[in-house]
Amino acid sequence: MIFIYSFVGMLTLIGVTSVLATINSNISLRTAEFATLQAVGMDSAGLRKMLNLESLLYGIKSLLIGLPLGIVLSYGMFGLFRTAANITYEVPYLACGMCIVGVFAINFISMRFASSKIRKSNIAEAMREVAI
Repeated sequence: MIFIYSFVGMLTLIGVTSVLATINSNISLRTAEFATLQAVGMDSAGLRKMLNLESLLYGIKSLLIGLPLGIVLSYGMFGLFRTAANITYEVPYLACGMCIVGVFAINFISMRFASSKIRKSNIAEAMREVAI
């Protein structure tokens, strides 16, 4: 069991690191876009709201794909072991709930981390990079 839990933990850490890197690079590549929005009048509260909505949409999209796929795969695994053990299938509601909370928590934390770079950046420098 220790091996299984450590393997699941390592896969979770790899997944979280991948999400952090993806969102961070996405924000870094769009720095010029954010500078343009701020130059035409968007304040930091509006930018924060936009990034929060974007993070929410990332989470919803990933859950709309991942939860049904996970339930179908868990039922498929149940089908493999049904003959070996006399058990009934139950939808893993607790695991789905933990997954939903985890996805939104990871998305919002990574978006906050990445958006801190935007708050520290200078609008004039970012606009100069757009011109180059």
